[in-house]
Amino acid sequence: MTLAAAATLLAPALLQAQVTLKADGQWRYLLTAGANVSSGNNNAGSLNLATEGARQTIDDKWTWNAKADRAQNSGVATTERYGLRTQYNRDLSPDWFGYGSGETLRDKLANIAVRYSLSSGVGRHVWREDRGFLDVSVGLGYSYDRYVDPTDIRGEMRDTYGRLELVLAEESSYKLTETTSLRQKFSIYPDLR
Repeated sequence: MTLAAAATLLAPALLQAQVTLKADGQWRYLLTAGANVSSGNNNAGSLNLATEGARQTIDDKWTWNAKADRAQNSGVATTERYGLRTQYNRDLSPDWFGYGSGETLRDKLANIAVRYSLSSGVGRHVWREDRGFLDVSVGLGYSYDRYVDPTDIRGEMRDTYGRLELVLAEESSYKLTETTSLRQKFSIYPDLR
């Protein structure tokens, strides 16, 4: 597979639209769908579906999203990932907030029959104004994986694995124009075992 074909298959999964965040207490929803088919030197196709909902007030924010990504090249599956996630944030003060989140993931090609994750922690509003925000957070989480095939975890073959995790996250949004905002979130989950 060429670099261009790989980029074409991955781009829809990496660059999806996101629901608008507005602190008015109203639920907002977004549904996105994308498909790509190519033939000639290779026969490849991808399908990406995503939906997101968000409700924000001046004191709290509740978001959820669901994603389904599927791709194949020459009849061989290259992506088959399904996920569902929710998070609730509640302000403790003008600068600090607490959060709780839950997530489930299925990615058989990555040997994950199912993953369940729960986490909770605290965060700080580093910057927050009408044009955007920057939040950082830290917490503890627990994830449980069930594998398609047994896998080596710390020198032992296992078909399941549960672990306590540190959760470090950064999320930001910036309003570029009246109709365009840039929003992103980056999280890492180091295993505490």
